[in-house]
Amino acid sequence: MLSSPRFYSEAYLYRRYLELTMPPGALEALFQPVLKILAQRTEPDTAPLKIAGLLFAGDHAVARRHGVSAFPAEVTPQMVVNIVQGGAAVSQLAQRRAAPLWVCDVGIAQGFDSLLAIPSSPHVHFERANLHDVFPEEGYEEGARDMTALPALSQKAHQHCWNAGARLAEEAFRTSGCDVVFLGEMGIGNTTPASVISACLLGISADEATGRGTGISDEGWKKKKQVVEKALGRLREEGKATRVQTLADAHALLQQVGGAELSALAGAAWRAAELGRMVLLDGVIVTAAIAPLALAESAFSAWLMASHESAEPVHRSLLAALGLNPLLKLGLRLGEGSGAALAAGLLQDADALLRGMATFSSAGVSSGDSL
Repeated sequence: MLSSPRFYSEAYLYRRYLELTMPPGALEALFQPVLKILAQRTEPDTAPLKIAGLLFAGDHAVARRHGVSAFPAEVTPQMVVNIVQGGAAVSQLAQRRAAPLWVCDVGIAQGFDSLLAIPSSPHVHFERANLHDVFPEEGYEEGARDMTALPALSQKAHQHCWNAGARLAEEAFRTSGCDVVFLGEMGIGNTTPASVISACLLGISADEATGRGTGISDEGWKKKKQVVEKALGRLREEGKATRVQTLADAHALLQQVGGAELSALAGAAWRAAELGRMVLLDGVIVTAAIAPLALAESAFSAWLMASHESAEPVHRSLLAALGLNPLLKLGLRLGEGSGAALAAGLLQDADALLRGMATFSSAGVSSGDSL
């Protein structure tokens, strides 16, 4: 489980890297991630690094009922249409990287069936596995119920979303042969469950775990912290606030305070790791969705890479807890997988250098002596 045969050894690739015409360690931070990626290939494939993107969309009742977001729920389907049609930042970045993009509606609020008929960009695939289509009897108007009052997802709903994510990861690998999967999300209100998950995992307060998300006002930020504390209070009262130690704990935390797109992200990442693909995480929401599993299972965490450190203060703490060093630190807060797609370009650049740069011996350049 969570392993695959290797064609290239990391040692062989590292020796190749050390022979390139540059001072030792000159581009270490750039090359180390791509060396790890290429070491997972199972055949002598000389093709450039291949990347695919998976994006999951859903909304949260906590946003509609408690006003924790600067934007209304209508933005989610509108932005999904924009992404699928190729007009969003992640769409453009993925296209520049020749990375096919899969977008899945796992929990967009009701009333947007027109999404089923949207024309898509040739590089984007749209699918739907919406909770309120599958479990109408469970009252899902969004992709997550109000986590301050009851579990965000039922066990069946969590498993459904997990399976949707896993299925999409399989499809991306089967059709694109990707070496790396980057993950993104789209959903109004999802920094709030990310804050609750972060507080549980890191043992910190609601104040410490809660950022401004898409840029709420001071009053909105105060309200958001209160909502996060209310959700944490429910977990404590119901005896659900234990620290994550096992995979069962990780699943329980996602079910209690996550949401459709967070469970789908977790399922996609887990399945990608099982398939021997590296997983490039986007910002705080994607990291929070993956973190419970990574802290419970070290073999899984070995397949993860951080694309960037976002503007949300708790993101740095989450990455530190996972032992991940971000490739970029630009204060990004767009979401939708844009930071991961941006960092994917760096991986492709490093791959191109590893393949195309001359070695000291082939270029007839003296490598110098160590002092």
